[in-house]
Amino acid sequence: FFFSSRRRHTRYIGDWSSDVCSSDLKMMQLGINGIYEYIKFLGLSNQKSKNIYNLSKLLIEKHNGTVPDSFEELESLPGVGHKTASVVMSQVFKIPSFPVDTHIHRLAQRWGLSNGDSVVQTEKDLKKIFPVNDWNSLHLQIIFYGREYCTRSEEHTSELQSPMYLVC
Repeated sequence: FFFSSRRRHTRYIGDWSSDVCSSDLKMMQLGINGIYEYIKFLGLSNQKSKNIYNLSKLLIEKHNGTVPDSFEELESLPGVGHKTASVVMSQVFKIPSFPVDTHIHRLAQRWGLSNGDSVVQTEKDLKKIFPVNDWNSLHLQIIFYGREYCTRSEEHTSELQSPMYLVC
């Protein structure tokens, strides 16, 4: 839930995911400091390690070790906001949702699909435009397209009139 996508670290995948985070109980047994040691290379790792520990504890105590399948319950968990809840609903439970992060927000504005000041407004705008059956895959397609072909607008200052800018 808590690993920043802004940093492209993959070190934790082998060291961390296979054994350490295979269950909520193992996460609780590690404790906050133990979790921190695995994620200290991530931004906000102090808060994330606390959230992971508390999330694991709540999943065991309140949800019988099962990830809840509603926005309300997910967003009540430590460290889980609307975007993360949307990703879980979309990718884990296959419930139509349209997770919007800063990248999708920026591209939607650049492409004229939204003029919202927040990701919340951009999500509403995109949901009005695209069919509900496309939401779960479309947000990933936009993210991957943006990573591959589009950069932040500051990097386009000399290219603002180029045709490529119009698709990015």
